[in-house]
Amino acid sequence: MANHPGNSSARRPNALLRSLISFFGQLKAGRHRQSVHYFPKAVSDHRWHAQGIATVLFGMFLTVRALAQETTDPNLVGSGKEPAGKFIQPVAPPAFDLSKTIDLHVDYSWVPQSDLGKSAAFKKVSEQTIQVEATARLQINDRLSLSIGGEYEDFFFSFQQPNRFATFPLFHNLGIVGVKAGFVYELSPQWSVLGNVAPSFNGDLNKLTGRDFVMSGMVALKYSPYGNDKLVFLLGANFHSTGTIPVLPVAGVRWQVTDALTLNLTVPRPEIDYDVTRRITLFADASFSGGDFRVPNNAGSAIGQPKFNNAWLSYESIRFGGGLRVKILPFASLQAEGGYEAARNFNFYNLNNTNGINSHVKSAPYIETKLNISF
Repeated sequence: MANHPGNSSARRPNALLRSLISFFGQLKAGRHRQSVHYFPKAVSDHRWHAQGIATVLFGMFLTVRALAQETTDPNLVGSGKEPAGKFIQPVAPPAFDLSKTIDLHVDYSWVPQSDLGKSAAFKKVSEQTIQVEATARLQINDRLSLSIGGEYEDFFFSFQQPNRFATFPLFHNLGIVGVKAGFVYELSPQWSVLGNVAPSFNGDLNKLTGRDFVMSGMVALKYSPYGNDKLVFLLGANFHSTGTIPVLPVAGVRWQVTDALTLNLTVPRPEIDYDVTRRITLFADASFSGGDFRVPNNAGSAIGQPKFNNAWLSYESIRFGGGLRVKILPFASLQAEGGYEAARNFNFYNLNNTNGINSHVKSAPYIETKLNISF
């Protein structure tokens, strides 16, 4: 076969294939002699192309084999050589870790029966309190952290001996349910600013309405002279939408005197801790609890005093005590304490321009237990 100038090189493999088919067809028909002489000529005409194909295939084979040995050879481990694909491996995003950012506190206390003021609707009262707080903290960056949480607190009063001459209404249930959002921003290793807002509903939790809404919060400046928590000063302000004084100053200090002794003199619960062992802590504390609550719309009518209907009632309690805290798990502790409730007072502060209308409760002992979980 002669090569014509008009034939494209892309057609030469097809011509070789037709020659091979013709050769084997002649062998089958008995014309093998002519075919034997014909086949070398056909192959000779296409020898240059066949050699080129073989060379290309052989080169591809060597390249694939070299790459396979490079990526699978176990001797590469620790040899200082880096596989070609190492630098294009996808990197998994860091896992979101909530470790040590969730706090849960469950608190229960009981005060035995004690005497009420002469104008109150009853002569005797005992008290139980349940408080649950949960907070989740999220570290945004090295300087800023945010927090979000919820709060439930309920005061249950059990009254005895009704007073026929009562002029001061009392209530079996006063509660708070709300949320709290806060932040801490580190200005420098020594200075930080922090704050929170806490919208809530305060009143009879069985009959909550929009009128029971309360907004409170706090903003403060924290100073750590040594850039750690061994000594911390706090100065700021507390605000409350229904308080007799809408804005109150806040001040305190926390001082880790030794590895075992810590003074935490901040409101609403100043405390002195002494670590007997790594798991057992003795403490003495004071607590200021209570709140402002919207009473029902028939609170005063029940005793012939309609001026109390829908009024704001303030309940205040001051306690002094001490107890024991035991670390029962790496992330949980249980504490028990007892002490004396030095002062309790019910006050309709917005019904009088001076001191409001009060009913004092006689002092009594108390016991309290608390579960703290942090994980």
